[in-house]
Amino acid sequence: VVFNVEIVPAFEQPDEDIHLVSSSSALKTLVANGGAAKLTADIDIVDAKSVVVEAGKSVILDLNGHNISNSVDIWHDSEPVQNCLISVEGGTLTVKGQGKIAAKADDCYTFNVKDGGKLIIEDGEFVGNVSVIQVQAGEAEVYGGKFSLAQIWPNKGPYGCDYMINMIDDAYREGTANAVVYGGEFEKFNPADCTAEGSHTNFVATGYKSEELTTGVWTVSKE
Repeated sequence: VVFNVEIVPAFEQPDEDIHLVSSSSALKTLVANGGAAKLTADIDIVDAKSVVVEAGKSVILDLNGHNISNSVDIWHDSEPVQNCLISVEGGTLTVKGQGKIAAKADDCYTFNVKDGGKLIIEDGEFVGNVSVIQVQAGEAEVYGGKFSLAQIWPNKGPYGCDYMINMIDDAYREGTANAVVYGGEFEKFNPADCTAEGSHTNFVATGYKSEELTTGVWTVSKE
């Protein structure tokens, strides 16, 4: 007896549930509960509040060719302070897929990591102001993506971009805030030799290199 077995894709079980997200409210609900999400539309954050990944939550965000931005200012210095489009506050956020996360010009950072959170960037395009990634307490890992700034810091490095990845200084010295770069393209910022945490700060992982393959753009790859 010969049996022919046909695998029908519709009946294959995914490894995890993927939530399709098309609005800011849906995105904020997803990150509040944790889980995996795929964007199905561009999202504009208009409530003047950061998207927050809280402690104990793990979020995988597939940009899926879409954008996240804020057309309304988020930054404010009154308590609780807000300084970024997406705040990783003790949880874990992984960003992957083609698409863009861009903070409103002259407003806020793209990402802030605090309370022992973890940010993992695999792919995408990211635009910030002064910093794309700030780490107060926790860590960031960058494996790919394109990074640039809409607003620079005058006289910081040769291009004003040396805070593109930035730590809170005391936390960096104490080892409670860190960033490691394994890949990516950085416009006007060399992650292997910047002044974010003092002269010749190097965020590039051991065994990897940063090269200026295009004028003013540094690319990180394995040695």
